Amino acid sequence: EQEQDQEQEQEQEQEQEQEQEHEQKQEQEQEQEQEQEQEQEQEHGQEQEQEQDLGQKQEQEQEPEQD
Repeated sequence: EQEQDQEQEQEQEQEQEQEQEHEQKQEQEQEQEQEQEQEQEQEHGQEQEQEQDLGQKQEQEQEPEQD
């Protein structure tokens, strides 16, 4: 009976380890998603900057017409 108990304990420990690994994987995936979101935000920021530059160019082109 003692041996069986030990086997059960070992199985439980293995299951716990697997659960921990699974949790770690999930955490890693979440981190990757966050990184991707940050990259997308940066790209979006760059696009906005480009749009601002275009706006400034258009304003400069319009200035001579106003004279």
